[in-house]
Amino acid sequence: MSFKTEFKRVQKQMYKISANHGFHDTDVLRTDAPQYREQVSQRLMLTVSELSEALEAIRHDNPPDSHIPKFTGLEAELADAIIRIMDLAETTKSRLAEAILAKASYNSRREYLHGGKKF
Repeated sequence: MSFKTEFKRVQKQMYKISANHGFHDTDVLRTDAPQYREQVSQRLMLTVSELSEALEAIRHDNPPDSHIPKFTGLEAELADAIIRIMDLAETTKSRLAEAILAKASYNSRREYLHGGKKF
């Protein structure tokens, strides 16, 4: 199975889990809806909050996650961020798998440190 096919399958699954747990209003993210930008912005910031939680896990010596203790806080919060991104991509009908592959291909041809960036 290809990366694209499997990623899209998992992306749909992440959306269904969110929808089944009440995190989606019908048609709330239609691109022609007046609240589209606001709703997308809120979901993007929820992803940022997951990354902030990953940073806090590192600041506290990266202990086991309280919900899934077989994984560190960093691992769990990175997973949460990716789940949120996949859910948003499915909601907005974004071609995330294709974009990942295209961006990886582009990045593989970029110069070392992208023109002298320190980090």
